[in-house]
Amino acid sequence: GAEVEGVIVQRLSDTRDGCEILSTAYAPVVPYSYAKTLQGAHLAGIPLLEKAIGAVEAELSHTPKSLGPRYRLPTNSSVARQVVTLAGRKASHLTYGLLREKRWQIGRLTAPLDPEGEVLLSSADIEPIERPPGYSFIADCFASPKEGVYCEALNPRSGKGEIARWKSGEWAFLNLGLKGGHASYPQPIEDDESIFLFPAIAEVSSPVLYRLQPDGVTVSERIAIKGLDGLRLLDATLFNHEKAWYLFAGKRDSANLRLELWVAPALTGPYRLHPSSPVCLDPRGARMAGPIATIGGRLYRFGQNGTQNYGGQISAHRIEELTEETYEESRCGTIQCNDSWGPHTVSIRGNETWIDFFKEETSPLAGFRRFKGRYLSAG
Repeated sequence: GAEVEGVIVQRLSDTRDGCEILSTAYAPVVPYSYAKTLQGAHLAGIPLLEKAIGAVEAELSHTPKSLGPRYRLPTNSSVARQVVTLAGRKASHLTYGLLREKRWQIGRLTAPLDPEGEVLLSSADIEPIERPPGYSFIADCFASPKEGVYCEALNPRSGKGEIARWKSGEWAFLNLGLKGGHASYPQPIEDDESIFLFPAIAEVSSPVLYRLQPDGVTVSERIAIKGLDGLRLLDATLFNHEKAWYLFAGKRDSANLRLELWVAPALTGPYRLHPSSPVCLDPRGARMAGPIATIGGRLYRFGQNGTQNYGGQISAHRIEELTEETYEESRCGTIQCNDSWGPHTVSIRGNETWIDFFKEETSPLAGFRRFKGRYLSAG
Protein backbone atom coordinates (compact mmCIF):
# COMPACT_ATOMS: atom_id res chain seq x y z
CA GLY A 1 0.00 0.00 0.00
CA ALA A 2 2.99 2.35 0.13
CA GLU A 3 3.58 4.91 -2.64
CA VAL A 4 7.38 4.72 -2.67
CA GLU A 5 10.38 2.91 -1.27
CA GLY A 6 13.63 4.58 -0.27
CA VAL A 7 17.21 3.89 -1.38
CA ILE A 8 20.16 5.35 0.53
CA VAL A 9 23.93 5.50 0.65
CA GLN A 10 25.04 5.51 4.27
CA ARG A 11 28.25 5.76 6.24
CA LEU A 12 28.24 3.05 8.86
CA SER A 13 29.12 3.47 12.52
CA ASP A 14 29.42 1.18 15.53
CA THR A 15 25.96 2.22 16.72
CA ARG A 16 22.96 0.30 15.47
CA ASP A 17 20.72 2.66 13.46
CA GLY A 18 23.32 5.36 14.07
CA CYS A 19 24.39 5.68 10.44
CA GLU A 20 24.93 8.90 8.53
CA ILE A 21 22.81 9.19 5.40
CA LEU A 22 24.79 10.78 2.57
CA SER A 23 22.30 10.55 -0.31
CA THR A 24 18.71 9.43 -0.78
CA ALA A 25 16.41 8.50 -3.64
CA TYR A 26 12.91 7.11 -3.93
CA ALA A 27 11.31 4.67 -6.35
CA PRO A 28 7.64 3.84 -6.90
CA VAL A 29 6.10 0.74 -5.38
CA VAL A 30 4.39 -0.95 -8.35
CA PRO A 31 1.38 -2.58 -6.66
CA TYR A 32 1.07 -5.46 -9.15
CA SER A 33 4.76 -6.34 -9.75
CA TYR A 34 7.51 -7.21 -7.31
CA ALA A 35 10.04 -7.34 -10.17
CA LYS A 36 9.20 -3.84 -11.45
CA THR A 37 9.34 -2.49 -7.92
CA LEU A 38 12.83 -3.91 -7.48
CA GLN A 39 13.95 -2.67 -10.90
CA GLY A 40 12.76 0.82 -9.99
CA ALA A 41 14.85 0.76 -6.82
CA HIS A 42 17.93 -0.29 -8.80
CA LEU A 43 17.38 2.50 -11.34
CA ALA A 44 16.79 5.11 -8.64
CA GLY A 45 20.06 4.18 -6.97
CA ILE A 46 22.29 4.76 -10.00
CA PRO A 47 23.21 8.42 -9.25
CA LEU A 48 23.44 8.00 -5.47
CA LEU A 49 27.13 7.10 -5.13
CA GLU A 50 28.23 10.26 -6.94
CA LYS A 51 25.81 12.29 -4.79
CA ALA A 52 27.23 10.64 -1.67
CA ILE A 53 30.84 11.46 -2.62
CA GLY A 54 29.80 15.08 -3.11
CA ALA A 55 28.15 15.06 0.33
CA VAL A 56 31.36 13.70 1.91
CA GLU A 57 33.45 16.42 0.26
CA ALA A 58 31.00 19.12 1.38
CA GLU A 59 30.62 17.55 4.84
CA LEU A 60 26.87 17.22 4.34
CA SER A 61 25.02 14.34 5.95
CA HIS A 62 22.18 13.69 8.35
CA THR A 63 21.52 11.03 10.97
CA PRO A 64 17.92 9.85 11.31
CA LYS A 65 16.42 8.96 14.66
CA SER A 66 15.52 5.55 13.24
CA LEU A 67 15.63 3.70 9.95
CA GLY A 68 12.17 2.30 10.66
CA PRO A 69 11.00 -1.24 11.50
CA ARG A 70 13.45 -4.11 11.22
CA TYR A 71 12.16 -6.89 9.00
CA ARG A 72 13.07 -10.56 8.99
CA LEU A 73 12.80 -13.04 6.13
CA PRO A 74 9.12 -13.69 5.33
CA THR A 75 7.42 -16.93 6.21
CA ASN A 76 6.09 -19.29 3.55
CA SER A 77 2.52 -18.29 4.38
CA SER A 78 3.24 -14.57 4.00
CA VAL A 79 4.94 -15.23 0.64
CA ALA A 80 1.90 -17.21 -0.51
CA ARG A 81 -0.45 -14.40 0.52
CA GLN A 82 1.68 -11.90 -1.36
CA VAL A 83 1.69 -14.03 -4.51
CA VAL A 84 -2.11 -14.18 -4.45
CA THR A 85 -2.34 -10.44 -3.80
CA LEU A 86 -0.01 -9.61 -6.70
CA ALA A 87 -1.94 -11.90 -9.04
CA GLY A 88 -5.19 -10.16 -8.18
CA ARG A 89 -3.67 -6.72 -8.69
CA LYS A 90 -2.15 -7.81 -12.01
CA ALA A 91 -5.56 -8.99 -13.23
CA SER A 92 -7.11 -5.67 -12.18
CA HIS A 93 -4.33 -3.77 -13.98
CA LEU A 94 -4.89 -5.70 -17.23
CA THR A 95 -8.68 -5.25 -16.98
CA TYR A 96 -8.21 -1.52 -16.52
CA GLY A 97 -5.98 -1.34 -19.61
CA LEU A 98 -8.55 -3.20 -21.71
CA LEU A 99 -11.70 -1.39 -20.62
CA ARG A 100 -10.93 1.93 -18.93
CA GLU A 101 -9.55 5.15 -20.40
CA LYS A 102 -8.91 8.69 -19.27
CA ARG A 103 -10.88 11.64 -20.65
CA TRP A 104 -8.58 14.60 -20.22
CA GLN A 105 -9.89 18.16 -20.12
CA ILE A 106 -8.31 21.56 -19.53
CA GLY A 107 -9.74 24.52 -17.70
CA ARG A 108 -9.04 27.83 -16.03
CA LEU A 109 -9.14 28.24 -12.25
CA THR A 110 -11.60 30.74 -10.87
CA ALA A 111 -9.21 31.85 -8.09
CA PRO A 112 -5.42 32.27 -7.70
CA LEU A 113 -3.40 29.19 -6.78
CA ASP A 114 -1.37 29.00 -3.56
CA PRO A 115 1.33 26.30 -3.93
CA GLU A 116 2.07 26.15 -0.21
CA GLY A 117 0.18 23.41 1.66
CA GLU A 118 -2.45 20.98 0.43
CA VAL A 119 -4.72 22.39 -2.28
CA LEU A 120 -7.94 20.48 -3.00
CA LEU A 121 -9.84 21.59 -6.11
CA SER A 122 -13.44 20.84 -7.06
CA SER A 123 -15.42 21.25 -10.28
CA ALA A 124 -16.70 24.60 -9.02
CA ASP A 125 -13.10 25.91 -9.02
CA ILE A 126 -12.53 25.15 -12.74
CA GLU A 127 -13.95 26.74 -15.91
CA PRO A 128 -13.43 23.99 -18.54
CA ILE A 129 -13.25 24.61 -22.28
CA GLU A 130 -14.70 22.37 -24.98
CA ARG A 131 -12.26 20.14 -26.82
CA PRO A 132 -11.94 20.56 -30.60
CA PRO A 133 -14.46 18.48 -32.61
CA GLY A 134 -13.22 15.01 -33.52
CA TYR A 135 -10.52 14.84 -30.83
CA SER A 136 -10.56 12.44 -27.87
CA PHE A 137 -9.13 14.72 -25.22
CA ILE A 138 -7.04 17.82 -24.51
CA ALA A 139 -4.21 17.99 -21.94
CA ASP A 140 -0.77 19.52 -21.19
CA CYS A 141 -2.04 23.11 -21.03
CA PHE A 142 0.34 26.09 -21.28
CA ALA A 143 -0.90 29.66 -21.09
CA SER A 144 0.14 31.70 -24.12
CA PRO A 145 2.38 34.73 -23.42
CA LYS A 146 -0.33 36.95 -24.92
CA GLU A 147 -3.77 35.32 -24.86
CA GLY A 148 -5.25 31.84 -24.95
CA VAL A 149 -3.69 28.48 -24.17
CA TYR A 150 -1.62 25.85 -26.02
CA CYS A 151 -2.25 22.15 -25.38
CA GLU A 152 -2.01 18.61 -26.70
CA ALA A 153 -5.10 17.34 -28.54
CA LEU A 154 -5.28 13.58 -29.06
CA ASN A 155 -6.29 12.50 -32.55
CA PRO A 156 -8.25 9.21 -32.18
CA ARG A 157 -7.55 8.23 -35.79
CA SER A 158 -3.77 8.21 -35.37
CA GLY A 159 -3.60 7.73 -31.60
CA LYS A 160 -1.07 10.60 -31.52
CA GLY A 161 -1.06 13.99 -29.88
CA GLU A 162 -1.18 17.19 -31.94
CA ILE A 163 -0.48 20.73 -30.78
CA ALA A 164 -3.38 23.18 -30.76
CA ARG A 165 -4.07 26.68 -29.49
CA TRP A 166 -7.38 27.83 -28.02
CA LYS A 167 -8.06 31.56 -28.13
CA SER A 168 -11.38 33.36 -27.60
CA GLY A 169 -13.33 30.17 -28.20
CA GLU A 170 -11.53 29.27 -31.45
CA TRP A 171 -9.14 26.38 -32.10
CA ALA A 172 -6.08 26.50 -34.37
CA PHE A 173 -3.62 23.66 -35.02
CA LEU A 174 0.14 23.99 -35.53
CA ASN A 175 1.98 22.11 -38.27
CA LEU A 176 5.25 20.90 -36.73
CA GLY A 177 6.15 18.63 -39.64
CA LEU A 178 6.39 15.48 -37.52
CA LYS A 179 4.75 13.19 -40.12
CA GLY A 180 2.57 11.28 -37.67
CA GLY A 181 4.86 11.52 -34.64
CA HIS A 182 3.45 12.26 -31.22
CA ALA A 183 3.69 15.81 -29.83
CA SER A 184 2.72 17.07 -26.38
CA TYR A 185 3.70 19.48 -23.58
CA PRO A 186 3.85 22.64 -25.79
CA GLN A 187 5.64 25.33 -23.80
CA PRO A 188 5.50 28.83 -25.40
CA ILE A 189 8.55 31.05 -24.77
CA GLU A 190 9.27 34.71 -25.41
CA ASP A 191 12.86 35.75 -26.16
CA ASP A 192 14.22 38.79 -28.00
CA GLU A 193 10.69 39.82 -29.04
CA SER A 194 10.14 36.44 -30.71
CA ILE A 195 7.69 33.72 -29.71
CA PHE A 196 8.88 30.13 -29.73
CA LEU A 197 7.14 26.85 -29.07
CA PHE A 198 9.01 24.10 -27.23
CA PRO A 199 7.00 20.84 -27.48
CA ALA A 200 7.83 17.34 -26.27
CA ILE A 201 8.66 15.27 -29.36
CA ALA A 202 10.91 12.60 -27.81
CA GLU A 203 9.28 9.91 -29.96
CA VAL A 204 10.82 11.37 -33.12
CA SER A 205 13.54 13.89 -32.27
CA SER A 206 15.94 15.55 -29.88
CA PRO A 207 14.61 18.82 -28.36
CA VAL A 208 13.71 21.45 -30.97
CA LEU A 209 12.46 25.03 -30.83
CA TYR A 210 9.86 26.29 -33.29
CA ARG A 211 9.87 30.01 -34.02
CA LEU A 212 6.30 31.23 -34.52
CA GLN A 213 5.00 34.06 -36.64
CA PRO A 214 3.06 36.88 -34.92
CA ASP A 215 -0.23 34.95 -35.31
CA GLY A 216 1.10 32.45 -32.75
CA VAL A 217 0.28 29.35 -34.80
CA THR A 218 2.29 29.49 -38.04
CA VAL A 219 5.79 27.99 -37.81
CA SER A 220 8.49 30.04 -39.52
CA GLU A 221 11.65 28.21 -38.40
CA ARG A 222 12.75 24.96 -36.76
CA ILE A 223 15.83 25.40 -34.53
CA ALA A 224 17.93 22.59 -33.07
CA ILE A 225 19.12 23.14 -29.50
CA LYS A 226 22.89 22.89 -29.07
CA GLY A 227 24.30 20.48 -26.50
CA LEU A 228 21.30 18.14 -26.45
CA ASP A 229 21.98 16.20 -29.64
CA GLY A 230 20.91 12.58 -29.40
CA LEU A 231 18.90 13.07 -26.20
CA ARG A 232 15.21 12.11 -26.12
CA LEU A 233 13.72 14.15 -23.29
CA LEU A 234 10.25 14.03 -21.75
CA ASP A 235 8.37 17.14 -20.60
CA ALA A 236 11.42 19.38 -21.07
CA THR A 237 10.83 22.81 -19.54
CA LEU A 238 12.86 25.97 -20.20
CA PHE A 239 13.31 28.83 -17.73
CA ASN A 240 15.27 32.08 -17.94
CA HIS A 241 16.79 33.31 -14.68
CA GLU A 242 19.48 35.93 -14.06
CA LYS A 243 20.85 35.91 -17.63
CA ALA A 244 21.05 32.12 -17.90
CA TRP A 245 18.70 29.55 -19.42
CA TYR A 246 17.83 26.41 -17.49
CA LEU A 247 16.31 23.25 -18.93
CA PHE A 248 14.53 20.79 -16.63
CA ALA A 249 13.72 17.39 -18.18
CA GLY A 250 13.69 13.64 -17.74
CA LYS A 251 15.28 11.06 -20.02
CA ARG A 252 12.91 8.56 -21.63
CA ASP A 253 14.03 5.60 -19.53
CA SER A 254 13.94 7.38 -16.16
CA ALA A 255 11.72 10.48 -16.42
CA ASN A 256 9.35 9.33 -13.69
CA LEU A 257 12.24 8.72 -11.28
CA ARG A 258 14.83 11.45 -11.79
CA LEU A 259 14.85 15.03 -12.99
CA GLU A 260 17.91 16.31 -14.84
CA LEU A 261 18.95 19.94 -15.18
CA TRP A 262 20.99 21.67 -17.89
CA VAL A 263 22.17 25.29 -18.12
CA ALA A 264 23.17 27.52 -21.06
CA PRO A 265 24.09 31.16 -21.76
CA ALA A 266 21.41 31.48 -24.46
CA LEU A 267 18.02 29.98 -25.28
CA THR A 268 19.38 27.83 -28.09
CA GLY A 269 22.43 26.68 -26.10
CA PRO A 270 24.97 25.26 -25.88
CA TYR A 271 23.59 23.44 -22.83
CA ARG A 272 25.77 21.65 -20.29
CA LEU A 273 24.68 19.36 -17.50
CA HIS A 274 24.22 21.32 -14.27
CA PRO A 275 26.60 20.32 -11.45
CA SER A 276 23.64 19.51 -9.16
CA SER A 277 21.92 17.24 -11.70
CA PRO A 278 19.91 15.12 -11.06
CA VAL A 279 17.98 17.62 -8.93
CA CYS A 280 15.07 15.38 -7.92
CA LEU A 281 15.14 11.63 -7.24
CA ASP A 282 11.54 11.05 -6.21
CA PRO A 283 8.64 9.75 -8.38
CA ARG A 284 6.28 11.97 -6.39
CA GLY A 285 7.60 15.03 -8.23
CA ALA A 286 10.51 14.24 -10.57
CA ARG A 287 8.58 14.56 -13.84
CA MET A 288 7.82 18.17 -14.79
CA ALA A 289 4.22 19.37 -14.64
CA GLY A 290 4.37 22.78 -16.26
CA PRO A 291 6.54 25.90 -16.38
CA ILE A 292 8.47 27.35 -13.44
CA ALA A 293 6.20 29.89 -11.74
CA THR A 294 6.91 33.07 -9.81
CA ILE A 295 4.36 33.47 -6.99
CA GLY A 296 4.72 36.07 -4.27
CA GLY A 297 8.28 36.78 -5.34
CA ARG A 298 9.35 33.13 -5.00
CA LEU A 299 10.09 30.47 -7.61
CA TYR A 300 8.11 27.23 -7.70
CA ARG A 301 8.49 24.03 -9.69
CA PHE A 302 5.55 21.70 -10.25
CA GLY A 303 6.09 17.94 -10.54
CA GLN A 304 3.81 15.03 -11.39
CA ASN A 305 2.97 12.47 -8.74
CA GLY A 306 1.92 9.38 -10.67
CA THR A 307 2.71 6.76 -8.04
CA GLN A 308 -0.93 5.74 -7.56
CA ASN A 309 -2.53 6.83 -10.84
CA TYR A 310 -0.76 8.57 -13.73
CA GLY A 311 -1.79 12.22 -13.73
CA GLY A 312 -3.49 11.92 -10.37
CA GLN A 313 -1.75 14.70 -8.44
CA ILE A 314 0.88 17.44 -8.57
CA SER A 315 3.51 18.27 -5.97
CA ALA A 316 4.78 21.83 -5.54
CA HIS A 317 8.48 22.48 -4.90
CA ARG A 318 9.82 25.81 -3.66
CA ILE A 319 13.13 26.62 -5.40
CA GLU A 320 15.42 27.81 -2.63
CA GLU A 321 18.51 28.41 -4.78
CA LEU A 322 19.11 28.49 -8.52
CA THR A 323 22.47 29.49 -9.99
CA GLU A 324 24.65 28.11 -12.74
CA GLU A 325 26.50 26.01 -10.15
CA THR A 326 23.93 25.26 -7.42
CA TYR A 327 20.33 24.12 -7.16
CA GLU A 328 18.19 23.47 -4.11
CA GLU A 329 14.46 22.90 -3.71
CA SER A 330 12.06 21.75 -1.02
CA ARG A 331 8.68 20.13 -1.41
CA CYS A 332 6.08 22.52 -0.02
CA GLY A 333 2.63 21.37 -1.11
CA THR A 334 0.31 19.25 -3.22
CA ILE A 335 -2.47 20.07 -5.70
CA GLN A 336 -5.29 17.61 -6.27
CA CYS A 337 -8.89 17.45 -7.52
CA ASN A 338 -11.51 15.94 -5.22
CA ASP A 339 -14.19 14.96 -7.78
CA SER A 340 -11.91 14.01 -10.67
CA TRP A 341 -8.27 13.00 -11.19
CA GLY A 342 -5.49 15.52 -11.57
CA PRO A 343 -4.13 17.98 -12.18
CA HIS A 344 -1.27 16.81 -14.35
CA THR A 345 -0.09 20.23 -15.61
CA VAL A 346 -0.24 23.71 -14.06
CA SER A 347 0.48 26.89 -16.00
CA ILE A 348 0.29 30.36 -14.42
CA ARG A 349 0.18 33.66 -16.34
CA GLY A 350 -0.32 36.64 -14.07
CA ASN A 351 -3.53 36.03 -12.13
CA GLU A 352 -4.66 33.33 -14.59
CA THR A 353 -4.04 29.64 -13.88
CA TRP A 354 -4.70 26.76 -16.28
CA ILE A 355 -4.79 23.08 -15.28
CA ASP A 356 -5.69 19.75 -16.87
CA PHE A 357 -7.66 16.96 -15.20
CA PHE A 358 -9.50 13.79 -16.19
CA LYS A 359 -12.31 11.39 -15.42
CA GLU A 360 -12.25 7.69 -16.21
CA GLU A 361 -14.76 6.04 -18.54
CA THR A 362 -15.43 2.45 -19.53
CA SER A 363 -15.08 1.63 -23.22
CA PRO A 364 -14.77 -1.73 -25.04
CA LEU A 365 -12.30 -0.02 -27.40
CA ALA A 366 -9.97 1.31 -24.68
CA GLY A 367 -7.43 -1.50 -25.08
CA PHE A 368 -7.42 -1.27 -28.86
CA ARG A 369 -6.83 2.48 -28.76
CA ARG A 370 -3.91 2.02 -26.36
CA PHE A 371 -2.38 -0.63 -28.60
CA LYS A 372 -2.92 1.50 -31.70
CA GLY A 373 -1.33 4.56 -30.16
CA ARG A 374 1.77 2.66 -29.06
CA TYR A 375 2.40 0.12 -31.81
CA LEU A 376 0.30 0.62 -34.94
CA SER A 377 0.71 4.32 -35.75
CA ALA A 378 3.37 5.81 -37.97
CA GLY A 379 6.45 7.18 -36.26
